[in-house]
Amino acid sequence: TFIPVKNLSLALISKYVGRQYIDNTSDKERSLDPFFINGIAAGYSLKTKFFKEIGFNLQVNNLFSVKYETNAWVYPYYMNGVEYEENGYFPQAPVNFLVGISLKI
Repeated sequence: TFIPVKNLSLALISKYVGRQYIDNTSDKERSLDPFFINGIAAGYSLKTKFFKEIGFNLQVNNLFSVKYETNAWVYPYYMNGVEYEENGYFPQAPVNFLVGISLKI
Protein backbone atom coordinates (compact mmCIF):
# COMPACT_ATOMS: atom_id res chain seq x y z
CA THR A 1 0.00 0.00 0.00
CA PHE A 2 1.26 3.43 -0.96
CA ILE A 3 -0.03 6.71 0.53
CA PRO A 4 1.06 9.48 -1.87
CA VAL A 5 -0.93 12.24 -0.12
CA LYS A 6 -2.97 12.55 3.05
CA ASN A 7 -6.24 10.52 2.98
CA LEU A 8 -5.37 8.73 -0.31
CA SER A 9 -4.17 5.13 -0.40
CA LEU A 10 -3.19 3.06 -3.43
CA ALA A 11 -2.53 -0.66 -3.29
CA LEU A 12 -1.40 -3.47 -5.57
CA ILE A 13 -3.10 -6.76 -4.73
CA SER A 14 -1.51 -9.92 -6.09
CA LYS A 15 -2.50 -13.54 -5.55
CA TYR A 16 -0.76 -16.75 -6.56
CA VAL A 17 -2.49 -20.11 -6.13
CA GLY A 18 -0.63 -23.32 -6.96
CA ARG A 19 -2.01 -26.46 -8.54
CA GLN A 20 -5.27 -27.66 -7.00
CA TYR A 21 -6.50 -31.21 -7.32
CA ILE A 22 -10.25 -31.63 -7.79
CA ASP A 23 -10.41 -35.15 -6.37
CA ASN A 24 -8.27 -37.42 -4.21
CA THR A 25 -6.33 -39.09 -7.03
CA SER A 26 -3.58 -36.40 -7.26
CA ASP A 27 -3.80 -36.93 -11.03
CA LYS A 28 -2.65 -33.90 -13.04
CA GLU A 29 -5.52 -34.60 -15.48
CA ARG A 30 -7.90 -33.87 -12.60
CA SER A 31 -6.39 -30.63 -11.43
CA LEU A 32 -6.65 -26.90 -11.90
CA ASP A 33 -3.68 -25.04 -13.30
CA PRO A 34 -1.86 -22.60 -11.02
CA PHE A 35 -2.79 -18.96 -11.51
CA PHE A 36 -1.43 -15.53 -10.68
CA ILE A 37 -3.74 -12.53 -10.72
CA ASN A 38 -3.30 -8.85 -9.93
CA GLY A 39 -5.57 -6.03 -8.95
CA ILE A 40 -5.39 -2.47 -7.72
CA ALA A 41 -7.29 -0.61 -5.04
CA ALA A 42 -7.64 3.08 -4.26
CA GLY A 43 -9.27 4.75 -1.30
CA TYR A 44 -9.88 8.34 -0.37
CA SER A 45 -11.45 9.70 2.80
CA LEU A 46 -12.55 13.13 3.94
CA LYS A 47 -14.26 14.70 6.94
CA THR A 48 -17.44 16.80 6.70
CA LYS A 49 -19.83 18.66 9.00
CA PHE A 50 -22.48 15.93 8.63
CA PHE A 51 -20.27 12.84 8.86
CA LYS A 52 -17.15 12.03 10.83
CA GLU A 53 -15.73 10.56 7.64
CA ILE A 54 -16.76 9.71 4.09
CA GLY A 55 -14.68 7.06 2.34
CA PHE A 56 -14.58 6.41 -1.40
CA ASN A 57 -13.16 3.11 -2.62
CA LEU A 58 -12.36 1.67 -6.03
CA GLN A 59 -11.04 -1.83 -6.61
CA VAL A 60 -10.12 -3.35 -9.98
CA ASN A 61 -9.89 -7.15 -9.84
CA ASN A 62 -8.14 -9.44 -12.35
CA LEU A 63 -6.51 -6.41 -13.91
CA PHE A 64 -5.09 -8.34 -16.89
CA SER A 65 -8.20 -10.52 -17.51
CA VAL A 66 -6.40 -13.79 -16.76
CA LYS A 67 -8.52 -16.84 -17.59
CA TYR A 68 -8.59 -19.15 -14.57
CA GLU A 69 -10.79 -21.43 -12.49
CA THR A 70 -10.95 -21.51 -8.70
CA ASN A 71 -12.96 -24.68 -8.22
CA ALA A 72 -14.13 -27.77 -10.09
CA TRP A 73 -15.86 -31.10 -9.67
CA VAL A 74 -15.58 -34.58 -11.15
CA TYR A 75 -18.53 -36.95 -11.41
CA PRO A 76 -17.73 -40.48 -12.66
CA TYR A 77 -20.68 -42.80 -13.27
CA TYR A 78 -21.73 -45.97 -15.07
CA MET A 79 -24.59 -46.27 -17.53
CA ASN A 80 -25.40 -49.51 -19.32
CA GLY A 81 -22.05 -50.95 -18.24
CA VAL A 82 -20.06 -48.04 -19.70
CA GLU A 83 -18.03 -45.69 -17.50
CA TYR A 84 -18.58 -41.97 -18.07
CA GLU A 85 -17.08 -38.94 -16.42
CA GLU A 86 -18.33 -35.39 -16.21
CA ASN A 87 -16.11 -32.49 -15.21
CA GLY A 88 -17.38 -29.09 -14.18
CA TYR A 89 -15.35 -25.92 -13.76
CA PHE A 90 -16.04 -22.55 -12.16
CA PRO A 91 -14.39 -19.92 -14.37
CA GLN A 92 -13.77 -16.54 -12.81
CA ALA A 93 -14.64 -13.10 -14.13
CA PRO A 94 -12.29 -11.16 -16.38
CA VAL A 95 -11.37 -7.64 -15.29
CA ASN A 96 -14.11 -6.32 -12.97
CA PHE A 97 -14.68 -3.32 -10.73
CA LEU A 98 -15.96 -2.69 -7.24
CA VAL A 99 -16.91 0.82 -6.14
CA GLY A 100 -17.97 1.76 -2.63
CA ILE A 101 -18.80 4.62 -0.32
CA SER A 102 -18.62 4.34 3.45
CA LEU A 103 -20.06 6.79 5.94
CA LYS A 104 -19.04 7.18 9.58
CA ILE A 105 -21.59 8.99 11.70
